Amino acid sequence: MKKILVYILAIGIIAVSSGCATTASQQGGIAGAVTGGVAGALLMPRNPLAGGIIGAMVGGAFGASIAEISAQASREAVISNKPVRYVSEDRRVVYIAKPLGYHRYSRCRKVKEKVWKNNRLVLTRTISVCI
Repeated sequence: MKKILVYILAIGIIAVSSGCATTASQQGGIAGAVTGGVAGALLMPRNPLAGGIIGAMVGGAFGASIAEISAQASREAVISNKPVRYVSEDRRVVYIAKPLGYHRYSRCRKVKEKVWKNNRLVLTRTISVCI
């Protein structure tokens, strides 16, 4: 029971501090660290602290990387008005940003993002990009 309370408290502290994160990579890093930390703690029941720390480090790095790539590619797609495709060096992760319609009142464009990892679609979302 104590362990569960410690995890809930840690997640709460991270969630409150994430309000201070201003860039996409900071927000992605925090979200990835929280998710990875919880998953790591659950997957290593004999040593949840080590699992949580390892999971948080890996999740934070992955979350920040994806968020930064997403921000850069979506801006590039809006500026060029063409789909943008990024592929990781090991070809395991593919990111595609496709520009959609323009909203004349907000002067923003919608961009549809898709991320594949190991040939599996892991993320699909539509975001607004204002330049």
